[in-house]
Amino acid sequence: MAGAYCQHCGHRCFVYRVTPDRSWAGHMATCDKGAAHDRAALGYDHSTAINPVVVTHLVGALTAATGLSKPRAQ
Repeated sequence: MAGAYCQHCGHRCFVYRVTPDRSWAGHMATCDKGAAHDRAALGYDHSTAINPVVVTHLVGALTAATGLSKPRAQ
């Protein structure tokens, strides 16, 4: 996302998130005004949407710890 600046704060304050219902995925702003805009538009902001990197990491750690195989994609 090189070159993209937030229209609310003028910084590169974006993080990649997925809404819990998986109806939307993309970059969300982390500044207060940008987060308020995301909440109004999507019903979620960066703190309430899913961070797919963390989820992938947790699945890998649980798989390694339990010896279970990764769940199949649905």
